[in-house]
Amino acid sequence: MTNNNTLMMRRLGHLSGITYWVFLACITAAGVLSFLRPAAAQLQPTTFVACPTGNAGVCMKVGFSYPGQGSSLDKEGSHMLRGYIIWARLVNASPQQITVQGTRYGVELIGYDDRSNATLTVAAYTEMITSDPNILLLGPYGSSLTSAAIQITEAHNKVLLFANAADDSIFERGYKFIFSVSTQASEYTPSGVYTLAHHGARSAVILTSTAAYTTAITNGAVTVLHAAGIERRGIVKFNPGDLANATRAHDLISACRDHWADVFFAFVFFEDATAVIKTAELVKFRPRAIYLTTAPADPDWVHSMGPSAEWLMGPSQWQADLPANIYKDALFGSARQYASKYQAMFNNTHDVSYIAAQSSAAGYALQKALESATTIEQTKNSTQLSALLQKLNLQTFYGPISFNHVGSNTEKPMLTVQVQDGQIRTIAPEDLREEQTISYPIIWTVSEGTTLLLGTTTTVALCILATIFHVLFTC
Repeated sequence: MTNNNTLMMRRLGHLSGITYWVFLACITAAGVLSFLRPAAAQLQPTTFVACPTGNAGVCMKVGFSYPGQGSSLDKEGSHMLRGYIIWARLVNASPQQITVQGTRYGVELIGYDDRSNATLTVAAYTEMITSDPNILLLGPYGSSLTSAAIQITEAHNKVLLFANAADDSIFERGYKFIFSVSTQASEYTPSGVYTLAHHGARSAVILTSTAAYTTAITNGAVTVLHAAGIERRGIVKFNPGDLANATRAHDLISACRDHWADVFFAFVFFEDATAVIKTAELVKFRPRAIYLTTAPADPDWVHSMGPSAEWLMGPSQWQADLPANIYKDALFGSARQYASKYQAMFNNTHDVSYIAAQSSAAGYALQKALESATTIEQTKNSTQLSALLQKLNLQTFYGPISFNHVGSNTEKPMLTVQVQDGQIRTIAPEDLREEQTISYPIIWTVSEGTTLLLGTTTTVALCILATIFHVLFTC
């Protein structure tokens, strides 16, 4: 008997030259496609919030991708995921849900685990769009994965509303259907820099990654430092991944220390934050203030670092201690009420991450745009849905939301926080803080084998006590 492969080769021998090469090209293309197919095949959607049974299937499907458990960004991904979930659950529990033209629509929320992998992010958004052309889309986590998703959404003329990508360059590429509720990276530092200048800071050194996101923060900070009258004594740059090497981290932090600046600015990704602080302790780098991106605003990180996190400053998109008379809306209530609902829903005992809050805010912005539609057809047409989003002028638990011509939320100010007595406190802008004020400078008191960080108030109290004892024992 002749096997199938031999038979096929015999038949190929009867093909003309051109026909043969066309056939071979088709076989090769099929092989490439079968090679790429496993990436998509790995993806299976998870329904995180089902369409309410009372809606008889009348729901709007909302999809996104997220970095799941075991991925490099799983911690941040869990905050984002919960932020989307609490929004969808509260919408479905509300009497009006999403009402368009007199019809109530619930939310069916689905997600794909992209494992922090851009290829899987692309596959996920391609699958969502091709499976359901009317699906509404929220963003993944991080600037790089969001950029990957945008390539697909723009190619299919689909709106993408996101919260967890702040790289300025995203908004400089002429995209038509992108909207972000968060403050851009170049605007992270103004409230912190001006507050430091007001309290006497006169010089600064910057440690920054060469990644696009941290470069955008650095560029913004350089401009603000100059405007605030703070001397920039140096910028120490490193490539992503360098701080994972202890020797390299030691050299970088030592170089920053040797500039003898009042303020140490570290513009790094979350995964590098611990290495920065621990290495600074190791090389005895004791500036008057440390300003670190991302980590000081994260409750879990602050809790895990213990005393090492005390007095650290940093930018934050949102905090639960924001004033209730300004930061509130009909769905979530005030910032504190949002935090309480989140903690109750997810049995969370720590403070709520800004990542969750801004993800919920993205869902809320989408909801309000949909509710402003006069026909359901407007919600299915990307040009018309974009026009509805452009008209938004919201005040929410997260802050103001209003999009400019490139889809950036230019109305929301960036907060500055400081860890004080183990708690994350908003210290700037002044009109958004409660009673807390900055503790500056840090007074480093060093004993044998121990470093104590004393804030200004504590130091003043100790000085008064020392003076009293001096008077008592010399009289």
